[in-house]
Amino acid sequence: MAGNVQNILETITKWNRKCKEMLENLMFRSKFTALDVEAGIEIQSINEVMIHESSMDSTIIIYLSWSDPRLIWDPKDNNQIFSIYVPYEKIWTPPIEIVNLDKYLNYGIIFKYDAKISNNGDISTLVKMRVSTSCDITQKLYPFDLQECSIEIATPILDTELLNFKVKTWNSMQKNTVGRGRNETNYNETDLASVKNTFFDDNPEWEIAAFKYEVSNSINNINQKFSKLSTTFFLQRQIAFYEITLLLPIVCLNILVCVGLWIPISSGENISYQVTMLLTIVVYLEVLSSSIPVFRELGNAPQLLILFIISIIASVAAMIILAGTAWLHEKQYDQMYCFSRGRARFAYYSGFF
Repeated sequence: MAGNVQNILETITKWNRKCKEMLENLMFRSKFTALDVEAGIEIQSINEVMIHESSMDSTIIIYLSWSDPRLIWDPKDNNQIFSIYVPYEKIWTPPIEIVNLDKYLNYGIIFKYDAKISNNGDISTLVKMRVSTSCDITQKLYPFDLQECSIEIATPILDTELLNFKVKTWNSMQKNTVGRGRNETNYNETDLASVKNTFFDDNPEWEIAAFKYEVSNSINNINQKFSKLSTTFFLQRQIAFYEITLLLPIVCLNILVCVGLWIPISSGENISYQVTMLLTIVVYLEVLSSSIPVFRELGNAPQLLILFIISIIASVAAMIILAGTAWLHEKQYDQMYCFSRGRARFAYYSGFF
């Protein structure tokens, strides 16, 4: 039996060299038919969505399968061996890249599982990695926001005349509305169970609400067309933490600012009280600004940030009113009749507070 396995491995090694020559030597591309590679992505965990960096940290598993008729063998001639497992590096595999990659995480460690080769020539393998990929972040509703983050895999060095991604297998795992021949789906057509790994680890802050995928062709700078599989995740933030740590405190601080206007001038604590409230709001504003990306226009600013700015303006206005009231309080009684018209109006309207 060991001899049969060795013969199969030698055959695979021989054809592996020919596969590399076939797919990497572009001078003879017209002689070959494009290779169809079934591809898909599983998410093991959404580790973090970094709003400030406009990126998503995730652990993913990319599965690939293709067929090579030259690797077919007859189990009857090989001691009823129907499949074998070969180290990833021992055979040719599609040279995939994550085109929207920011950086590899977990020290750049990539787990490449052994490839399974069946006697009918079918080959399948898995690649696991932790990556940071760029996202198109919308921050206006932070922290009550919904984000879309994509993972895009492609083979830029092999154009569509040599390799094309297919998703027939992935389509069969979705809802009945998705036919096997389709190259794209919508959020309401996919099944989350098909993208979550068996050992999926929930994130306490972010939840995958839906996902979609699309196979398309992209063109690089040298006008070479290559196949690309884009998987987009619709992420929903769990807001309970932010309601308690951000929203509730700012509401309470605004109430306390208003209460401070009722502190008697004679107590001498009203100005210092308002200064304390102002500094507290500024500290919260600094914490908030460190977690959101820079924006160019005020219209793109998070609404929560605008609420903090309004709170600061209200606190400053309260301090000005109290300072003016304290100044009037220190005036001698006989000087009250020497008010100018402007001072009298200021004292009159300040009395409403």
